[in-house]
Amino acid sequence: TNLKKLDVQYNELIDLPATIGNLSSLEQFDGRYNQFASLPDEFFNLKKLQWLQLWGNEFKLLPEDIGKLTSLKELYVIHNKLIDLPKCVTRMKSLKYIDFQDNYICNPSPEVRAWLKKKDAQWKSKQNCYGQ
Repeated sequence: TNLKKLDVQYNELIDLPATIGNLSSLEQFDGRYNQFASLPDEFFNLKKLQWLQLWGNEFKLLPEDIGKLTSLKELYVIHNKLIDLPKCVTRMKSLKYIDFQDNYICNPSPEVRAWLKKKDAQWKSKQNCYGQ
């Protein structure tokens, strides 16, 4: 429960155990380049998590529960298969930086689209939206 940083990058993991939610002191999670398509519900109990790296996985959608990560400052979801971002990210007060390039976020919900334009006017050019 005292662990502050967990790095499981490049392990071809498909999922995480529910017990990850017991890491109540966790501030940084690096899950780059695995095969995650989802996170266990318990992951969103990590109230001290500030830095989340999920590059190069299989996410199509992030759950609305990501909004429960109230301390999250940086979110990296580069090179996944995301088609939209959850609306809750637009209301995450502590989130200072998000990198979501190289996904398929071509027609996001209107609320997310407006938020993305404020963050980066060129956001769509960083997506895989060929012909859209």
